[in-house]
Amino acid sequence: MTENTGTGSAHNAGEARSPVASLVITFLGGALIGAGLYWAAGDLWSETLRGGMDHSSMAGGDMMMDGKPHEHGMLTVDDWANPPTIEAEIFKDPESGWNLHVMTTNFAFNAANAGFDNVEGEGHAHIYVNGDKLGRLYGDWYHIAGLSAGTHDVKISLNANDHSALHRDGKELAAHVTVIVE
Repeated sequence: MTENTGTGSAHNAGEARSPVASLVITFLGGALIGAGLYWAAGDLWSETLRGGMDHSSMAGGDMMMDGKPHEHGMLTVDDWANPPTIEAEIFKDPESGWNLHVMTTNFAFNAANAGFDNVEGEGHAHIYVNGDKLGRLYGDWYHIAGLSAGTHDVKISLNANDHSALHRDGKELAAHVTVIVE
């Protein structure tokens, strides 16, 4: 005969737990699952209400609406006190791909406000390779991988929080760099 001298309770295989312990475990598990669902649903609901959407998963970066590509509006910056500027350069990454460096003036990248109301001098950039949207940029650097052999045009456009393309003097505020992959 063995004697249990520990301070906790020992359960042998097949031995039933107390109904109170089972109830507590069930309650805590259900509370955790419920809290997770509530949090996830709240995030989805707030995303829907503010009209934000992530275009990065769309084929070619464009969503089809009624058979036509989804396009964003245009926002002129001609009347802004300090209109933004954009320049870009690209470097071969020593490991793989290319590193795109985007330099702006009078413009702050702000991922937290994407999809919200426009703020003068704030937003993000859209990156295109050969006319196909690659993704969004929320900072100065972006790594581009998987370019096939040949010449590629990389376009970086400045966009307001609501994704409208910024324009100055009737032209889109964008920079272009050319990448030649051998």
